[in-house]
Amino acid sequence: MIINSISLINYRNHKKLNLEFADKINLIIGPNGAGKTNVLEAINILSTSKSFKARYDRDLINYEESFTRITVNIKGDDEDIVMELTISRSEGDDNRSIKKLKINNVAKALYLTGQEFNTVLFSPEDIDFVTGTPSLRRKYINLTLWQIDNKYKKCLLLYNKSLKQRNKLLANINEYNTGGDQLPFWNGKLLEYGEYIQQKREEYITFTNNFLENIYNDHIFTPSKIFIEYNANSINTDRLFSYKDKE
Repeated sequence: MIINSISLINYRNHKKLNLEFADKINLIIGPNGAGKTNVLEAINILSTSKSFKARYDRDLINYEESFTRITVNIKGDDEDIVMELTISRSEGDDNRSIKKLKINNVAKALYLTGQEFNTVLFSPEDIDFVTGTPSLRRKYINLTLWQIDNKYKKCLLLYNKSLKQRNKLLANINEYNTGGDQLPFWNGKLLEYGEYIQQKREEYITFTNNFLENIYNDHIFTPSKIFIEYNANSINTDRLFSYKDKE
């Protein structure tokens, strides 16, 4: 999988940028603030649909403009593939935005980004995965699994959406004492999506541990035991029931 070219419109500090790449190693060189990392970020977004830097998608849009567009031409096995991601500001909410994906000029669901194009990103901030909060480690696993399992990405998106709807319902129940009959439906959705998410995370940790020790010991002088421990907060019917009165 080789990137032939990339085009950026209104992406951060790049109002209009077109780059062509060689088949093998490419170096992006420039002074501080020129936007080198922005190019890498844009490439990575097309395989994950998420920025590794920005909290909100609309932060990627040049502050003077209403939208940004990333277009990448990829050399596929049989033919070239053109992926295009457009992010537009959403009116009425400072942090909301609208994302649209096209592959060969055909509209596609966002969870299909990793189906055509994969990337591996390494940045200095990656040390935070070890020293930082659990949410950063979950984010790292999510970004990895998104690119190899379309169902995982779809389930994660639907899980987060269901969680928001369930939280709104709990607020209505608390304030107006209405909607309690809808709670089993949203509980069922959380269980459906959450079980698949947890299963795939466990498989990922097991897969990594199978070869992690050998790789680690190849680069140090004193052999050591190293493994990743997954402390899962299991989502199941009993757990949801145990929080019922508190909620």
